[in-house]
Amino acid sequence: LKIVLVGAPLCSALYQCNLEFALNLCLGSATGDRTLAILANWPTGLPYAELVRSFHSEHMAFQGSAAGKDPERPSPWELQYIHGAGLKMLYLALHPLVLAHRLLFRQTLTLTRFVWSNLGSQCLCNLLVWYWWGGWAVFYMLASTYVGASPWHPAAFYFLTHHHLCTTEIEVNTQTRTYSYYGILNAFTLNAGYHRERHLCRQVPWSKLPLIRHMYFSQDAPQTAYTSVLQAIHDFIFQPSLTLH
Repeated sequence: LKIVLVGAPLCSALYQCNLEFALNLCLGSATGDRTLAILANWPTGLPYAELVRSFHSEHMAFQGSAAGKDPERPSPWELQYIHGAGLKMLYLALHPLVLAHRLLFRQTLTLTRFVWSNLGSQCLCNLLVWYWWGGWAVFYMLASTYVGASPWHPAAFYFLTHHHLCTTEIEVNTQTRTYSYYGILNAFTLNAGYHRERHLCRQVPWSKLPLIRHMYFSQDAPQTAYTSVLQAIHDFIFQPSLTLH
């Protein structure tokens, strides 16, 4: 219960913090923000801060391009096999593993000093946690990260709604395949639902994304934005026409 109510929301929020750091929106210094990202990574148990930074940069630069360029695009095996309610539910349950695969296996992944610092400091942190509080504490960190990256958890809904058409209630954005969510969960996730806004204005911090919505999307928001996460998950699972395509 603590993992679901405390650990997972915290780890999901730290993932969003890493996106802010990746865009240098905290200190305004690449070195400073990358260092803060590594420090914020420690409570999660997994050294993904630098991976998220490069992943996010590639996604912003190559959004919608051919497979191998945009790491956010579903892989060929996802498109081929993830059909039907059962496999969709399994896909959502295993999504953290899918995300890890996308973070690790990319053509442009390079091992910089920050990557090694991220890996080394995280291993040291985990060893200290294990030494002081035991194996269950390390398990708590890792399990919280796993649940915090599972789209069925309210704190991690954005993994599904950002680029997937999950309900027939909204229109297909054929140009960018980028969608937003406007609802109460944004108050607990650093406005993670404002994804079209993030793509439009990369250098705007999370607190200003609602302003971007009112400036650019006030007229068509109901057509290409979600208002209910439960409906999005339900429709994605049980409507055969809605797939990872």
